[in-house]
Parts: sequence; structure tokens; C-alpha cells
Amino acid sequence: MPAPTKKKNLLILLLITLIVLAAGVVVYFLVIKPSKSQDQVKLSSQQQELVERFGYPTTFILTFGEMAVTGQYQPVRFEAWNYDQLGRRFYFVDGEFQKDIDIDFIDNGQYPKLRPSQFPQDISWEKIKEIIGTSPLAQADIQPEIMEKTTIYDFWGQVKVASRENKVLYIQTFPVVDNEQENEKK
Repeated sequence: MPAPTKKKNLLILLLITLIVLAAGVVVYFLVIKPSKSQDQVKLSSQQQELVERFGYPTTFILTFGEMAVTGQYQPVRFEAWNYDQLGRRFYFVDGEFQKDIDIDFIDNGQYPKLRPSQFPQDISWEKIKEIIGTSPLAQADIQPEIMEKTTIYDFWGQVKVASRENKVLYIQTFPVVDNEQENEKK
């Protein structure tokens, strides 16, 4: 009877090793490996000033939409730049500073090596995957009553992308936080 226990232990060890290797690959592609993609969006002078002062944001939210201007709809880019280690968020509309607010301070996160300036408003789905460096782990359709023909893609918990009919509407990046350390602080 001891032989099956050895096999079982060996299989468990092998499974754990594979999980650790897979997690390492994900961390490499989303956190450590810098993206090869060049900036596609020119920063405004206000955004450039922030980058010179604090560096690129640790996480960000981009929303692409349209706004009525003099009776016609024009494309508009909404941005929220998070400096998690400073506890600040800065809002921009088409590069123009709108306001800044306090956010939760996060000091132990691992951040994706992405910049808002890598993602133009008309970015293709293929280009998104190229910049992020991997395919999404999961996807889900939003209920049609909320938003028709819209899908959310999850890139390993660090990047979420929403698109409708292959048009990107929303990109958000997230830190990977060690929950054990966060709980010890509380």
C-alpha cells in the first residue's frame, strides 16, 4: 500500500511545480518584461509634467467614447492616472487635466509595465494583445440590457479590456497585491 501514496505525493508535487511555473510565466509577461510597444499617443504638456515629476502612472484607466461638441459627436479620450504609492489619481480629458483626488495607498503591489500612451483611441484588438504580450485568461459578455454586444476580457487579473464589435471602449490596469501582507497591516 505505500506505493500509491508515493505516486500521489509525486503527482501533487508535480502539479504544484506546474502551477508555480505558470504563475512565473504570467508574472514575467505582465509585470517584469517591459512592453516592446512604443508610445502611440502624444502626451499633453500637463501629462508630460506629471511623468517628469512622478514617472508613468502605476495603474490607469482609459475610456474611449464620443462627446457632443457644437452639435456633432467627436471622439474623446478619458484617462485616470493612478499613482498608487502616492495615493493620488489624476483625471484628463483628451490630455487636458481636470482634477486630482486621493485614492487608497498601495505600497506592495506588482504593477504591469504598461503606459497609457501605448493605447490610441482606434487601437485594434490584435495590437492590444501584442502590447500586453499574452492572450486573455477569461472573457465574459455583458448582459445586453446593460450594454449590447460588449465583452470584457481579463488578462490575468492585471489588465481588463472592454470592447464592442471589435472596438475597444475601456482599458484598466491593476496591481497584483500580496493579500497576506495587506491583511497583516489591518
